[in-house]
Formats: sequence, structure tokens, C-alpha cells
Amino acid sequence: MKNSVFLRLTLPPALALALAGCGDAVDPGPAAETDGAEVVAMTNYEPALVELPKAFSSPDCAVVAGAYAQALAEKRFPVAAQAWAEPVGTDKLALGYEKYGKPALQIGQAREEGAAGSLFCEVTVTLRDSDNPQSPLKQGTISFRRANNVPGATPDQLRWRIVGSTIDQELTGAAKTPPG
Repeated sequence: MKNSVFLRLTLPPALALALAGCGDAVDPGPAAETDGAEVVAMTNYEPALVELPKAFSSPDCAVVAGAYAQALAEKRFPVAAQAWAEPVGTDKLALGYEKYGKPALQIGQAREEGAAGSLFCEVTVTLRDSDNPQSPLKQGTISFRRANNVPGATPDQLRWRIVGSTIDQELTGAAKTPPG
């Protein structure tokens, strides 16, 4: 069981790296058009080479949520993207928060529970625009997961990672793509 989880978590990035060298280096040309809507490929899902805030390694998920909120407020999207368990494109995060002059994600109550070697945490959040006090507030949750101090767990497995967000899902939904 432990090996299958390990493979499931590491196989997609390893496969992506292996496939990255396949095929000819050909310029794909302009984005394809479908029914008048331009289709744009998201190309920045590879991990960014950024230094992570020390807070991203905190055992307290509310501290990690605060570091994520700070990265968003400072529009450091490559840093914010590193808080996610699954790769999220920095362009997609930037596009989702583009209408916020200064996104302010206020961290509320955190609720933590454990199950079968994993810890889960749900943090309530409120999003507002610090530059525009009249902008409507958005309320939601950010969900985190990490290994539950199991023997042999690596520091990376013990790091809280975002596995879901009602705030970000609304802002960075599949319908949004960056301009081509």
C-alpha cells in the first residue's frame, strides 16, 4: 500500500519529465481556434525555482495558510503556487487574482483531523481587495493535507499542501485561460 501511494504521487511528475524530451522541437504556431473561442495551452505547470517561505514548513496549517495569503497579497504567484499539492499554473493564479489590486486573504478558524496516516485541515478564509474597500467579500475554505508523522516520512511529505480551495476554484476555474 505504501509503495502504491508513493508511485501514485511520484509517477505523474516523473512521467511528465520523461515525456518532456519526446518528440521534435517544433513551433506549434498560433493557438487553435474553436467556434470563435481561442484555445490557449497552459504551459507553466512545472515547479518554479523559488525559495519557499519557512512558514510553508510549519506544522500549523493556519500558519501555512497565512504564508499563502501573504504570497497572494504580494502577487508572488510562483511562491503561492508551491503551496498546492497538485501543480497549479502561476499564470492561472495571476489571472484569477488580476481584478484585485491587492488581494487580502484573511485567515479564519482552522479545523484539523487525522485519518489513516494523513492529517487534513480546513481553514475558513475571506477574500477582499485591500485597494478597493467597496469590493464584495468572498468567503470560503482552503483544504490542506499532509502525512501524519509516520515513520520514514520525508520533510516534504510532512509539509501542509493545499488540496482544494473554494476561493481559488471560483477565481481560477477551468473556464479561465490566460490571454494568448
